[in-house]
Amino acid sequence: MLSSDDQMNSDKELRVSGELGFTYWINQAGGLRLAAQVAEDRGAVFLGASLQATYGLLDGTFAR
Repeated sequence: MLSSDDQMNSDKELRVSGELGFTYWINQAGGLRLAAQVAEDRGAVFLGASLQATYGLLDGTFAR
């Protein structure tokens, strides 16, 4: 991202970020996702992690 704060004499700022994750599907309707994020903003480095779970009630297939 590149942004400015609408001031006449301000410098532009740059933020670089990325995310890498893995999803494990338990079945067709549910799964787990583990991801890590890293971002750099004005010389400060931010690290983060997230764990997400999805669950669905309808799990089935139809074949003819």
